[in-house]
Amino acid sequence: MTAGSGPDAPRKCFNSAIDGYLDLCAPGLVSGWAWDRRHPEKRLVVEIRLDGEPVATVTAQQYREDLKHAGFGDGAYAFNYYPRWPIDPKSRNISATVSGTGFRLREVIKPRRRPDDPGEPSFTPVDPWPRPSREDCGFYHCLNFPAGETIENANWDLRGRFESYIGGYPVRGKSVLDVGTASGFLAFSAEEAGAASVTAVDALHAREFERIPFKDSLHTADRRLWIAETEENLKRLKNGFWYAWHKKGSSVDVVYAPVSQLWRWDRKFDVVIAGAIVEHLSDPVPFLTALAGLASEAVIIAHTQVVDSEQQFMETLNSWDIPQFNYSWWILSKGLYNRVFGNLGFECEFAATTAKCNELNPPIEVGKPTIIARRQKR
Repeated sequence: MTAGSGPDAPRKCFNSAIDGYLDLCAPGLVSGWAWDRRHPEKRLVVEIRLDGEPVATVTAQQYREDLKHAGFGDGAYAFNYYPRWPIDPKSRNISATVSGTGFRLREVIKPRRRPDDPGEPSFTPVDPWPRPSREDCGFYHCLNFPAGETIENANWDLRGRFESYIGGYPVRGKSVLDVGTASGFLAFSAEEAGAASVTAVDALHAREFERIPFKDSLHTADRRLWIAETEENLKRLKNGFWYAWHKKGSSVDVVYAPVSQLWRWDRKFDVVIAGAIVEHLSDPVPFLTALAGLASEAVIIAHTQVVDSEQQFMETLNSWDIPQFNYSWWILSKGLYNRVFGNLGFECEFAATTAKCNELNPPIEVGKPTIIARRQKR
């Protein structure tokens, strides 16, 4: 930021010896600065509060050039706080005070956003969550852990199939992004397959999920209640990921952010994997576009039903008349995948894959294609 201009510029206040601002409140980062003009050599301790309750303390001691240039001592009065769990600044009140003084850091006045503008999401990896108890976890995939512990009877069993599931694409030595990680099977498998680094991304909040409308469904009739109930399930699934993360001794980074905002992420990964997620999105083409923007080498849309037609269209995945299946939206044609990725400089191939589905009794083997979109060299 530049001193003396714009809404984020540091400003002096002489009504108190202590001054400071809360510059940024994002899901994964709270930052600002604080100093004592009578004792510029001091480094103040800042108390971060959530809905009025203290949750952490940080020392305002980081150097910021704009503070120095604006005349704030040696400029080393900034702080960053990375919450252990993402905080939604639109539904929670985030504030900061200087410990022992009661001085509340003032919030920088931001330009007013349109109601439909969600603002800039944070793509900073969260601090690892502590390992939850297994009873507080939900698991979407069957998993194996050291010492013989396993997760059985999860929705899908992909164990021993990772290589074929991603169409045989090599990930060893590469950076991998797993989009819609759920309980983490693809992220952990990529790590175990020798990927140089793995990042997993999943939904920040249940309000991001859209469902096919039915007049008597809770999502349509009382969406706030549906969100509250779904948020509990989402938290259990995230707990499942972190339980597995600790059990496996994993180094996978985790980002919680809306998939609709992935286009804002200024980062590249060699390989981007999205396992069986396209069918659960109400607007899949922008999603594919965002994945392509994140991929240096390839986008892999794993185990996803495709209409075997070179025409460009998508159709409903099912009849849309069964309320309990309100999470299955579209099936895209092979021609549409080829066109979307072709427009973006990729060439598609389609590999046959199978997975064991435990959602039926008895479990069945399900075959679906995996789409491998390779970026073409210019």
